[in-house]
Amino acid sequence: MVKKSADKDAALIIFLEDKNREQVQSHFSDALDTSDANALYRAFVEDTIYTCLEAGAFEVIISYPEGNIKKVVDEAINTLKRVLRGKKRARLDKTDGWLWEQGQADTSRDMAVAIDRCFDLGYERVILIDCVTPSISKIMLQNANTVLKKKDIVFGPTLEGSFYLLGMSSPTPQLFKKIDWSDKERIYPKMVEVACVDKLNWEELELWYNLCQPGDLEFLARDINAFRIVGDERSAMHTEKVLEELIRKFQSEET
Repeated sequence: MVKKSADKDAALIIFLEDKNREQVQSHFSDALDTSDANALYRAFVEDTIYTCLEAGAFEVIISYPEGNIKKVVDEAINTLKRVLRGKKRARLDKTDGWLWEQGQADTSRDMAVAIDRCFDLGYERVILIDCVTPSISKIMLQNANTVLKKKDIVFGPTLEGSFYLLGMSSPTPQLFKKIDWSDKERIYPKMVEVACVDKLNWEELELWYNLCQPGDLEFLARDINAFRIVGDERSAMHTEKVLEELIRKFQSEET
């Protein structure tokens, strides 16, 4: 039986979708072959799990669709076991209860179910992210948690009009029921409109990005460099490794 973590009041859901992987493959298809795109997506998952564990204040939960994504999750966990130590390493050994297979509903319904499940377990705050923002930092996650101690909702908006983070301090089903989620790339303004109409207290984090097209890799490279400049050698390290391998591959193909 799944129970709430005794020492944590906030849950952090990494919400994985088949279309996230398909998105990486399709948007980068001109630059990467299928195996390269898969390697990059797996690195995104690994780095996202690592950052969430580093944030510390949360019970980390991975929500994944049935099928091939579970294999990616298992591979990511096994990779992280080789580099983590202490409590974080021990956390990866006990996956029962925090790996949640999604149903076969649509995306918004699956998100709502995962969030409601966390509240039903007794968590006071619930934050949901995806894995196509591997440069999200533990400070950004911790800031979202702090906001939710005062607000009903916290949003992390993206450049494309979508979101990289959604957090609630109580169930807010109207964000899923009153919105047409068919155009997720323009979903953020619709969520804000619902929050305002329903007089919910909300706050947004800094504007960030999802990796939706090859040009976005420049943003990612910039952020990885920023991590290294301040002495952070771990954040986005798996993504960095894959990118370095891809650069070497492209250079060898040009010669």
